[in-house]
Amino acid sequence: AFVPTPLFRRTSAPLSKETGHRPKFLLSKTQLLVFLSEVTRSSSPSRKNMGKEKKISVIIPCFNEKKTLTNLVDKVLQSFKFHGYNLYEVLIIDDFSTDGSKELIEKNFSSKKNFKTFFHNKNMGKGATIKTAKKFITGDIIIIQDADLEYDPKDYGKLITPILNGDFKVVYGSRVL
Repeated sequence: AFVPTPLFRRTSAPLSKETGHRPKFLLSKTQLLVFLSEVTRSSSPSRKNMGKEKKISVIIPCFNEKKTLTNLVDKVLQSFKFHGYNLYEVLIIDDFSTDGSKELIEKNFSSKKNFKTFFHNKNMGKGATIKTAKKFITGDIIIIQDADLEYDPKDYGKLITPILNGDFKVVYGSRVL
């Protein structure tokens, strides 16, 4: 089970070659990978309004995850509702599953509002699923969410808030920091 821990810790990291500044924080323990396609600091709306104006895209690579996929999608949608993220899309990419995941996706998600589904003709790996999704992403903030429930969508707020606040353009999560 995921135990919430402080998201940031002060750091004495070296100066950035790009900005000449020392980063204020490094991520501590969290379990999601989030990256931002484009964020501008200028003319940023207030924090309260930003979450409603930025579209969030969740990429869900899937390979033989029939047992967890429906539960995961429910948790993703609950997290959006809890955090007030009204603009979102969910991209599910099946990587040639053989356990019935493809049929489950077709039945439950292919025609659902705010969902896009894709199916590989052969198993190509997680990187290929992300490349497939990348072509169709329309969101401002992108989350890669594994379908096996290893990462908990309830933590989205912890990861997205530093981006919405304009503190960071990219947030990476790690289980080992």
